[in-house]
Amino acid sequence: MYTTAERLNDVKTLLKRYRRKRETRIQASLSVLCVLLSFSLLKAIGSLSGGEHGGEISGMMGAIMLYENVGSYILVGIISFMAAVAITLLCIRYRK
Repeated sequence: MYTTAERLNDVKTLLKRYRRKRETRIQASLSVLCVLLSFSLLKAIGSLSGGEHGGEISGMMGAIMLYENVGSYILVGIISFMAAVAITLLCIRYRK
């Protein structure tokens, strides 16, 4: 027969194991989501910028934001920032 202290110890170790397994599953899911969002962001930047050399403008080294067709870059930046904030808030809320 087990004593109450031994049973409680077994339950606590089992709970720790389940929590650790759940945390690794959540971290793996978030990592996969992060990679997918990164690839989709790169694809969106590539398609919105006009291909491989869409962002290259000769003579405008630091003034790319002054060019007339940079709205897509700004849109992609804002959308990616909003997605990152939403994911961060969801992670914080889930953690609590």
